[in-house]
Amino acid sequence: MIGDQFSEVSGQRSAETRLVAHKMLTYSDNVILKVLIHSAEEGGYWAEVPALPGCVSQGETMDELRSNIREAIEGWLLAEDAAAESISADEVIEVAV
Repeated sequence: MIGDQFSEVSGQRSAETRLVAHKMLTYSDNVILKVLIHSAEEGGYWAEVPALPGCVSQGETMDELRSNIREAIEGWLLAEDAAAESISADEVIEVAV
């Protein structure tokens, strides 16, 4: 499962711009995914995961956004895993980083 804690990148806070926060999610205690959180023009927030193309979500509150982006990451990883299973390969390995 994806960790419940968000941590600030290198402990620094940036000046408020269109990018509201630069957060990190931990996945399986081995992989850290950066999540970019933006203010939405219509209110609320939207987030993107640069390492997972097309993995985006939105929420009216930061709590809702956190829940939604976790769900989006899990869905993206499950879909990618299913896609990888359909590709033939001589050998498949899993690497923990």
